[in-house]
Amino acid sequence: MDAIEICGVAIRFDQWGRPTDRCHAMLARPNCFDRTSRPIALLLDHQEDTRFATTQDAALQVWADQTAVFFRAALPWTRRNAGLARMVRDGQLREASVRFADDRESVMHVDGGEEVVRSDLIEISIVASAAQDGTATWLADEPIETLPLAVQRARALWGRSSMAAALHAERAGR
Repeated sequence: MDAIEICGVAIRFDQWGRPTDRCHAMLARPNCFDRTSRPIALLLDHQEDTRFATTQDAALQVWADQTAVFFRAALPWTRRNAGLARMVRDGQLREASVRFADDRESVMHVDGGEEVVRSDLIEISIVASAAQDGTATWLADEPIETLPLAVQRARALWGRSSMAAALHAERAGR
């Protein structure tokens, strides 16, 4: 069977997230991530024992432009991966979240928010509800017109990113 491809927008730059029970409101500046110094993991709801892919094993590709961080995971067909894909397709898991390294360089704001200036991105999680608007996940084989409007917008942004264009050209050349 073919790989299960899950794509998404993991975080939007220059857009504040809402505080959660895990962290305060955060904002990431464009170009704040060094995506080469540490492997990035794809998880479900920030749970380490749900690791689906990493950049280290090349199953997860991560890139950024001036607007957002994007990802694409090519997962082998297994029951576990098919279950994740089903939850994405059914709309249960349509958003994404990230985790920054603890040794990040940040500016703390008087209102309690944290602005990330430089950090390693160490995790992308597929979640039911993200702290930041504008994130999304979808399966590569889902027709865009069947997606919720917010996911369609994120997918359009993903499609305009330079890496997505390169991936599309690579597929067309097969």
